[in-house]
Amino acid sequence: MGWQPIETAPRNDFERLILYDLDIGVCTGFWCEGEDEFPPCWETSDGVSSFYDAEVSHWMPLPQPPAMDADNDA
Repeated sequence: MGWQPIETAPRNDFERLILYDLDIGVCTGFWCEGEDEFPPCWETSDGVSSFYDAEVSHWMPLPQPPAMDADNDA
């Protein structure tokens, strides 16, 4: 699956996605429902940045991790 419009992204706080923002570029992140004075928004997985819908334009699922090889760990 390639890049999809952000409107079609799953909005739950446990699914990690690849997000695209014009200013930041490509990063991993997830949807955060918000709490108290913080509104719902997209968060980067490293916890450094928060986005609001107008800034994140596209998403795609993370790829599957590499298969483990019996001879080495990757």
